[in-house]
Amino acid sequence: MGEHLFLTSLNKPPFFRKAFHDLRNPLVVIKGYLALMREGCGGDLSEEHREWVDDMRSNSEHLLDLVNTLADLSFLESGIWEEKKTSLDMKEIVARSLKELAPMRKNVSTAASFPEKACFYDGDELYITRACRGLIHHGLVYGQEGAAVPVKLRDDPHALSLVVEVPGLVLAEDQQKAICEGFFSGEPAGEAKATGLELLIAHMVAANYGGGLVAESAPGKGTSYTLTFVRFSH
Repeated sequence: MGEHLFLTSLNKPPFFRKAFHDLRNPLVVIKGYLALMREGCGGDLSEEHREWVDDMRSNSEHLLDLVNTLADLSFLESGIWEEKKTSLDMKEIVARSLKELAPMRKNVSTAASFPEKACFYDGDELYITRACRGLIHHGLVYGQEGAAVPVKLRDDPHALSLVVEVPGLVLAEDQQKAICEGFFSGEPAGEAKATGLELLIAHMVAANYGGGLVAESAPGKGTSYTLTFVRFSH
């Protein structure tokens, strides 16, 4: 999921910094040894053993991502915002996120749509990128097999929005409301894993910029997520 917000927080209580550090380190070591095993550094593996190693690698990566996500949530909930506002090229941020996340699902593509004009927003690159990546990641995980996930950037004088449409994913009304509370419970469409917490993080980041995350869902159409960052008047 890219860089993580908690790594930038020097004011977070030492206990939490140490706890997340101590959780991440063993997982990184495990991943490293599993990669070496997969390459045959410890001896040749049978096909069955390679499958076991691949499963362990996949689950260790998912666990590491969960630790990083929980760390991000802890940081955001602490109320510590160490913003470094700059003029961000939102087309570039979204395009980069799409490129980096594209290999995640082989049979699910994205269909990007950007305004012709330049799209800039004043905000912290780390926060904004984390929110956009999280929403796109969610769309790819829950997108219908063989379908394209439309990703649209919308810009107007009052707000900038990232819209991600997820074909095949239908949420009940109570599920649509719960996405901003960390209780998303949809079933991934493929083998890629996610917790749903990426939606909560995206909402919390956008809320700091006067906006938020909204979901609209309908049978036969899927679910459309709109992440909005408000433009503040100077």
